[in-house]
Amino acid sequence: MKPDDSPYRYKYLDGEIQLRGDKSISHRILLLSSIASASVKIHNLSLGQDVQATLNALKKIGVKTVGDIKSELTLNPLEAGSKPSRLVSIDCGNSGTTARLLIGFLSGLGIEAKLYGDESLSQRPMRRVTEPLVSMGGNYLYNKGDCLPLKVLNNNGMHGISYLMPVPSAQVKTSILLAALFSDSKMKILEKNKTRDHTERMLELAGVDIQCDGNRIELNPIVSPLNLPVEYLVPGDISTAAFFIAGALLLPGSEITVKNSLLNEFRTGFLQHFKKMGADIQILNSHTSYNETVGDIYVHFKGTLESIEILPEDIASCID
Repeated sequence: MKPDDSPYRYKYLDGEIQLRGDKSISHRILLLSSIASASVKIHNLSLGQDVQATLNALKKIGVKTVGDIKSELTLNPLEAGSKPSRLVSIDCGNSGTTARLLIGFLSGLGIEAKLYGDESLSQRPMRRVTEPLVSMGGNYLYNKGDCLPLKVLNNNGMHGISYLMPVPSAQVKTSILLAALFSDSKMKILEKNKTRDHTERMLELAGVDIQCDGNRIELNPIVSPLNLPVEYLVPGDISTAAFFIAGALLLPGSEITVKNSLLNEFRTGFLQHFKKMGADIQILNSHTSYNETVGDIYVHFKGTLESIEILPEDIASCID
């Protein structure tokens, strides 16, 4: 089929695409910048409402910012030992990532807060986050069941434990690691199935004593603020890129290049499956940026794709 014969209104995709920052990394760089040793200027943050919810939460606990999330945002870290004098009410909107990461983060900092969200988020379970944190010394009060709203209450300090993740979850893992940063002993986590490792990579970048060996993670608590770079560029969102890549593979005549995209191995499983289906996808200019693999994704319509079988163990790297 020639491009002009395509039945679609938009006959083909052509050109270069530069996407806004990856959502998962945007959440994490905001949180870790708030406990850094110096201000961090962040470029290309995600503009999604979920990331805005995390930024608003940090402002609620006293984090100051300069600039605009749409261009560049400088985040000034919290002063050591400073925290609100009373319980803070934080609206997580529809962002499960915001809620789950904050539970561990606030517990480690010893900040009391009430976390709530919209109707949809208020139906999503949080007990799988708080259960390991309770074992570490966290203190929580649910309004009802195991969903938001919940209160993160004062605790007597967090303790490192050995924890086997019963269900793969990068959000739960990250919440535990954030709390463990402020614990009094080493934290050990064992995953049955490895999940995305953005948090581990960013903590390593910041000089945290963290060792990752296959599915095992060991983290020693920090003794000083994180040593993050003074500037940080968030790579393009690979999840958003997936829609453009799929479109280019479906529309005859398409040829696109997604520039400066995140290429973390735990996020690019769908690219490998597309290739198995016969897609013409090439990775160009692959390099390491702030401890993450980043590069350009070239996609060219080649023809009808073949069906393949995707196994359960392949799903984690295809999520989103």
